Amino acid sequence: MDDRIALKCGWCQADVMVQAEQMFVTCDHCKASLYMDLAGQRPTYRILPGIRENDIGPCIGRWLSERAVQMTPVIREVREVLIPFWRVEHDGREDFIPAVESPYIRAGSASVPSGDREFFNPESPEGPPPEKCIRPDVPLEEAALRLGAPADSPGSLVYVPVFDVRYSLRNLTAQVIMEAVTGRVWFSDPEASRVRSSKDTRLKIAVAGVLLAQTFLAVIFKNLLLSVITAAIFILVSKAVLEIIGSGQSESLAERDG
Repeated sequence: MDDRIALKCGWCQADVMVQAEQMFVTCDHCKASLYMDLAGQRPTYRILPGIRENDIGPCIGRWLSERAVQMTPVIREVREVLIPFWRVEHDGREDFIPAVESPYIRAGSASVPSGDREFFNPESPEGPPPEKCIRPDVPLEEAALRLGAPADSPGSLVYVPVFDVRYSLRNLTAQVIMEAVTGRVWFSDPEASRVRSSKDTRLKIAVAGVLLAQTFLAVIFKNLLLSVITAAIFILVSKAVLEIIGSGQSESLAERDG
């Protein structure tokens, strides 16, 4: 028994046959991709990625540098995911809002970048594997109301490519979620800040040690000039030791990756 439903394409008005439980369909005539819900058809697009996998390390490195973490990340694992957003038209403008409740999205962190778009049907044979493409679970009407727009506002579904990246900094493993169009980091777990805190703590301990050593030498030798010279040498040696320890940990991480 044929359980397909005959509909008209919202773009070219050609006949489109849709299975009763089908969520996405591609018009055979104009090749438009459409998301099907109870309220009607929604055009569906994908923003084309602009970041390749070998660009991920430098992007994260620049992001860490902006946060005063001067270390090279070692990429451990990369997973590409497509996240759906609603593009809602209202009051003469367009706004984007997530079309899914997902751990990849945190309040205020995710945004839709500008980029080239193409029609996109996640359910087509040429589409991505199911685990790579997240299906929307927030209706357009609800998304529009969240934006303060009328529930019947027109809209379309836009998929944004995202990289879920696990990387190492010395002996810490961290994660970032970054969109794959411009390389902007949406959010990170707190591990990266711990690296800086750990480094700052070691430096503070070294400085405190220098001050104690200077006081001790001043008492022993009763010669301020000699104690200052000795303290300066101690500072230089301490910095060198810290740098050697840090580079040794980074090299060991790289060797394990090899």
